[in-house]
Amino acid sequence: MLKFGTVTNINPLMAKARVQFAEDNITSYWLPILQKKTLKDKYYSVVDIGEQVACLMDENSEDGVILGAIYTNLDEVPAISNLQHLIKFEDGSFIEFNRDTQMLTIVAKTLNIIADVINTGKFENTDGIVSNSDITDKTSSMQSIRESIDAIEKWETRIKVDSVTVEIKDSQIKIQIQWSLKTANKTTGSTEVNL
Repeated sequence: MLKFGTVTNINPLMAKARVQFAEDNITSYWLPILQKKTLKDKYYSVVDIGEQVACLMDENSEDGVILGAIYTNLDEVPAISNLQHLIKFEDGSFIEFNRDTQMLTIVAKTLNIIADVINTGKFENTDGIVSNSDITDKTSSMQSIRESIDAIEKWETRIKVDSVTVEIKDSQIKIQIQWSLKTANKTTGSTEVNL
C-alpha cells in the first residue's frame, strides 16, 4: 500500500532510512531508498532527516521501499517551469537544463572534470584561464610564444629599427626592415618578410 511519512533516521552507507507514518504513528524498520540503477552503473541519492517521502509498504507496514521525496507545503519547489530540469543543493549550487533555451547551467564553487574535453563551438571566458601545463592550439603553444616574446625583448635592447617599408602588390605584402645593432661596431642589416 502507498503511505506517506517523514524520515526520522538515515543510513548513508546502506542507502536506507526509517520513516514515521503520521496516520498511525508507526516508525518503519530500515527501508531501502529507491535508486535508478545499482549494479553496473550506479546512482546514489539519500533522503534527509525531516524530508517528506512516499513509500510502498506491505499491509503490516513492516517491509517496503522509499519511492522518493515529495514536495509539500513545507518545501519550496525550486523551478518555475516544466521546461526546467533542476538539481538544487543546500549550499546554493545547482545544475539546470532549460529545454526552451537549450542551455545547461552549472553553478558551483569548483567544477572538477577529470577527462579529455572536446569542445565544438565558441568558448567564452570572463575571468581568465590558469593552466598548470602548456596550452597549445593548431599552430603554436603558449610556451613557444613566450619564448619568442622573450627573444624579441632581449633583442630590442640591442637592435635599433632604422626604417620600415611596406609594399603591397596584387595579393602580396612585402615588409622590409632596415636595422642596426646598438653596439660600438654599428653592424647593420635588412630583414624582409613576404605575406
